[in-house]
Amino acid sequence: SMCDILTEAGQVCAAIAMPLDALGAKVMVHGIRSSSRRGAAIAPNHSHHVAPSHRSGSVAHDIIKGFDEPYRQAEGRFTKLRAEGGTPLADGIQFSMDNLEYRDEDNKIVFVVTDGWPNGGHVPVINRQIRICKERGWHMVGVGVGPGAEYVQNLFPDSVYSPTVADLPKLLVKKLNEIMVNGTVQRRSVKSA
Repeated sequence: SMCDILTEAGQVCAAIAMPLDALGAKVMVHGIRSSSRRGAAIAPNHSHHVAPSHRSGSVAHDIIKGFDEPYRQAEGRFTKLRAEGGTPLADGIQFSMDNLEYRDEDNKIVFVVTDGWPNGGHVPVINRQIRICKERGWHMVGVGVGPGAEYVQNLFPDSVYSPTVADLPKLLVKKLNEIMVNGTVQRRSVKSA
């Protein structure tokens, strides 16, 4: 749904990815967006039945930076984010969790960057995802930007919120410092959704 702030959303994700990458952390950044039902999120030769769920349409995942890709190699993609309607947040979080599951790093963090309330039916799923991450020893941070995203302060056990994009990078650096002081920097695996 970040149609109006795509450039700024890229800057927010870069503010997370760049310093962690510079420290040697493995970082993946991906975007989640609503997509057409024509299969934009599914390869054309792979059809399958989708059981009823919190999702009313298909989603597309855009990999901005892969775990083993240097930030400099991916830097240009942070300015080419795409958005289409809605906020399929639970789908983005699940994609992050699925990708972190098989990583060898000891410390795993999921940053969930959003500018609006999740699509209908997503909050109960997100609550479950938060619980699962906590049980696995993973840290999750809700990152809200704009007047529609202040809910992150209540939904996520740890969060950063700013009504404007301009203040968010400073708040993110502060949050990263807090996390790194309270945890270890070694072999940290980070996922931004």
